[in-house]
Amino acid sequence: MQKDVTAKVEAERHIAQVSEAEHRLLEQIFPRHVLAYMMEEAYDPAAHMTQQQLQLDMEELHSGALEQPLLDPRTHGGTQAARDGDAEPQEAPEGTGELPAAPRAARGRDPDGSHAERARRDSTLALTAWRPHVRDCTRLATWHDRVTVLFADIQGFTPMCKVLPPTVVMRFLNDLFVRFDAQLDVHGVYKVETIGDCYVVAGGLIHEDAEGFAAVKGDGVDASQADKVFAFARAMLRSASRVTLPTTGEPVKIRVGIHSGPVVSGVVGTRMPRFCLFGDTINTASRMESTGTPGCIHVSSDMYSLLSPNSMAGGGGTGGSSGWAASGGVEVKGKGVMDTFLWTPPRP
Repeated sequence: MQKDVTAKVEAERHIAQVSEAEHRLLEQIFPRHVLAYMMEEAYDPAAHMTQQQLQLDMEELHSGALEQPLLDPRTHGGTQAARDGDAEPQEAPEGTGELPAAPRAARGRDPDGSHAERARRDSTLALTAWRPHVRDCTRLATWHDRVTVLFADIQGFTPMCKVLPPTVVMRFLNDLFVRFDAQLDVHGVYKVETIGDCYVVAGGLIHEDAEGFAAVKGDGVDASQADKVFAFARAMLRSASRVTLPTTGEPVKIRVGIHSGPVVSGVVGTRMPRFCLFGDTINTASRMESTGTPGCIHVSSDMYSLLSPNSMAGGGGTGGSSGWAASGGVEVKGKGVMDTFLWTPPRP
């Protein structure tokens, strides 16, 4: 007797396609060492359930203490039956206008409520048990002696969001960011994240391993990281100039800030975990962007000193103006006056 298994085969094929898509998406979000840890070492359903159970038990204990009924001064100190909540309602003295005291059991917690709470807790545990859980975040913490970090921000984006439909805003932002994304592999830099309209990139942090995975750079420092990030920044300016603002129709101008220094990388949290960078280098790179000039690249002296002669010449080889100019010192919040340099692209 033959049986039609077409539906089963189609379902299995669909599951395989979804699984492959999810895996490829995760490869773009996390470096390889993070994926390996989360999939092979970090997920322990029993340990995760125990931790969730303890947390919910503490919450229930705390809420139960808050919900205990207040003692009735008319029954407290009376018979044991009254203190246990088994006393009959007491009659109020005639002519006092007071309401009779309710039985203690009526003022206590509903016995059925505990069963409902237990059912809710079990349901919550069942729903959260499947999530990969990073038991030890220190296993993913990595020190990097030097990384070059770039922040880029769109001039006029925030006011534009107030006057345009969300579909127009998203289409504009996606068009611009897709152009930036297309330049990442060309210049060998890593996209850390986007925060609103801010685009964050790092050089000297990630490299492609032998199997094509994004992997955290091991020992040693990438000597060309500053050149790579500067080249990417110039590509960003060119890409932005080819996109127009929906409000004015003028070419987009972005502020770009770059700084080089040590960072710590890692993953924190259990919901929407991200591979993030931490340290003063991140703050300084952000300050380079916020104190920069739209349409230009503003860099710290630390980053500038790492550039090759070709980049010092503006990336265009010999001849012509380099485009670089010393700022003469910029007041940076939390840092004081910093020596910085501004690169202005040549006029078309």
